[in-house]
Amino acid sequence: MNTLALITGRGDLPHKIIDAQKDKRPIVVVAFEGQTPIELTQSLAPEIPVLWVKLGVIAPVLAFFKQWHVTDVTMAGGLTRPKLRDLSMDRTGARWLTALGASAFKGDDHLLGGIVKLLEKEGLSIIPPHDLVENLFTPAGVLTVRSPTPDDQNDINHGITILNVLSPHDVGQAIAVHDGCVLGIETIEGTAVLLGNIRALGRAPGGVLIKMRKTGQNRKVDMPTIGIDTIKQVRDAGLSGIAIEAGGVQVLDLIDVIRLADEAGLFIVSCHHHLTTS
Repeated sequence: MNTLALITGRGDLPHKIIDAQKDKRPIVVVAFEGQTPIELTQSLAPEIPVLWVKLGVIAPVLAFFKQWHVTDVTMAGGLTRPKLRDLSMDRTGARWLTALGASAFKGDDHLLGGIVKLLEKEGLSIIPPHDLVENLFTPAGVLTVRSPTPDDQNDINHGITILNVLSPHDVGQAIAVHDGCVLGIETIEGTAVLLGNIRALGRAPGGVLIKMRKTGQNRKVDMPTIGIDTIKQVRDAGLSGIAIEAGGVQVLDLIDVIRLADEAGLFIVSCHHHLTTS
């Protein structure tokens, strides 16, 4: 049976993958020092091998894959992109950096796309998380009791327009808009920081968080995701709801997400890249 390697960072998605696959196939885990929460590996069954490495160290990872007959690799969880001088590169890591070329210094899409190609050159298949965990995507439509108002829909359309303009530059998977005004755009720090900044503004309630894929984004890695924490952060930021891309944004714990949104009086609408009319 093909062994699956989980390259893991922060968040709940790595747990979901392990839970979904542990009774189906052998799993090994690669964790990064200073990045992957140690609680993740401490919670694993003892029969799941774990390799801890520093970002930029590649040779031990490839040897680990060979040792455990890994054929498939999936990446899940957030990682903080380090500065080049902070990487602990071995010879293989330096060779990979040379192969990545300019893409190593561009946005996450370019970097991750280059890493995927390098792993595939090693004979490994890259499996997206949504192929391993069921029901991560939602169909188009309103998911909650509350629906967006016409003003909310105008904000959604405005946010989609801006994200579509920014995405070729590998910027932003999320934006918050209220009454046509941009409250903030997601940067490399992530959605939680965006929502925390909005909360700190002390503004009047209202507005929408819009989250979707960037144009040409690799569907195998780094798909935008929301979960229970996102709902709490949107509520605390005083926004009215969330618009996500149907088939393009992963939703963790969908039932609990909808329940919590309903309790908070928020809406969640799943829509397409194209604009909709009120």
